[in-house]
Amino acid sequence: MRTLLRSLLFASLLPILACSGKQATTADQEDSNPNEPTTDITDAIQQVQNQAAQLQEGEPLSFRELQEVLPEKLDGLERTSKSGQSNGAMGFKISQAEAKYKTDDGESIEVEILDTGGLKMGLMSMAAWASLEMDKEDDNGYERTSTVQGYKAFEKYNKRSQRSELSLLVKERFVVKATGRNMEMKRLKAAIKDLPLKKL
Repeated sequence: MRTLLRSLLFASLLPILACSGKQATTADQEDSNPNEPTTDITDAIQQVQNQAAQLQEGEPLSFRELQEVLPEKLDGLERTSKSGQSNGAMGFKISQAEAKYKTDDGESIEVEILDTGGLKMGLMSMAAWASLEMDKEDDNGYERTSTVQGYKAFEKYNKRSQRSELSLLVKERFVVKATGRNMEMKRLKAAIKDLPLKKL
């Protein structure tokens, strides 16, 4: 989560800092007076905060609200743990909720729900596949974009490890990622049907 926030902030700062540098260079060329004020890092940070306020369409749900979408059971798998957190910096806010499920025979699922509050850059970082059409397959497994339960989805399956990954983009805002171990994709999709995603 912290890595994502740092990446978003760095990406936003780059163009602004570049612009600030150009402004300072131009000012130096026009007037060499050392007492003349120039744009500094504080101004650049303020610009990032202003842009973030414009990009953030709404407040993310609290992680406790996201946890309400994580039931005690998923298609017979018992929930063994749940956690959550909310983080923010310079206008960027993200909430995350997570739960783990397993059976006695070694099957397990980890579900993660992320809410950026409608922040476009956040969605681009977490669900870049949402704007793509992909279909790739070899002897080890496959990766493809698809539609699952009416939502844009990304599927990744490894035959050797029997690891299934399924990500859904819900309401152009929430990213729901489920990772199944010792589990085929068909089984993971059946389990995910128990998530009350309409609550989001």
